[in-house]
Amino acid sequence: MKRKIIWCILTLLLILVFTFLINEYNKNSSKKTNYPYIVSAFSGHNGSNLDLYTTNNLKDFKPLNKKKLFEPPSNNLRDPSIIFYNHHFYVCYTGRPENKPGFMVAESPDLIHWDQHYIDIPKEYITTYAPQWFVDGDKISILLSLTNGIKENDIFNNNILFFKSYIMISKDRSLMNYTLPMPINYSKNDNHIDPCMTKRNGKYYIFVKNEHDRLIDEFVSDQLIGNYSFIQTINFGDPVEGPSIIRKNGRYYLFADKYTLNESSLVTSYDLLTWSKPMKVESTDKVRTQHFDIFHLNAESYRIAEKLSEELMGN
Repeated sequence: MKRKIIWCILTLLLILVFTFLINEYNKNSSKKTNYPYIVSAFSGHNGSNLDLYTTNNLKDFKPLNKKKLFEPPSNNLRDPSIIFYNHHFYVCYTGRPENKPGFMVAESPDLIHWDQHYIDIPKEYITTYAPQWFVDGDKISILLSLTNGIKENDIFNNNILFFKSYIMISKDRSLMNYTLPMPINYSKNDNHIDPCMTKRNGKYYIFVKNEHDRLIDEFVSDQLIGNYSFIQTINFGDPVEGPSIIRKNGRYYLFADKYTLNESSLVTSYDLLTWSKPMKVESTDKVRTQHFDIFHLNAESYRIAEKLSEELMGN
């Protein structure tokens, strides 16, 4: 009888311990999805800064840094795109040494100390605009806009450079070695710049500024390179550039820079087909967030941002 009581007590204790461990696991699992997002923007202060923000709701951006993080080549840093990969932050951006056609990648383990690397492109192109990361599982790519110098007139009768979208795929985990630029083939062969991409149900969706009318065109393909079929034009109500897209809890947030108004907006969708009305996006310090990108932090990258936020703010 005594032995049976002991076994009952032990069984009960095991059930309680097991229940406790399951509850703790569920708590930690839920926390993993609640880390904030990091935002990389430029021009908030003097036109050559990397301005970093964090956000939980994807509408209100809290600044991380109030001082310059590093000196870009030729004092030029535009269109920064950020990811965290292999224990480091990487930012690719429009900027280059003088008389070079490529772009820059800045690398940091802590958001304080940065190494900068120039990524070259073939000399048949005269310049690179708006490099943008795309993470597809273990494959890291950079979307970019290249021009060979040909020009056209837009609907406002401005004579502008004609850009096409390309993609370069990283050859290794250093993110410093890439394939040659491969053209992204759109069914609508217009002047396109500033592509960004997301993936849903095995399909690739690209959002890209049409330089001719200054609106955002949306395309879809079964393959990374394309061909891409035109879906629709997304109208933010004003001329826009620099789209970026992120997914949160099954909902997609598409941002764009209303550069004529010095403000940014977002539209949202659950299926990438039907989009909400534009909503304004602001930073808590009221500084303009220009042509930005967003990346979801994980536990490791969040600890870095959290630990160093006071130093970044200059306090």
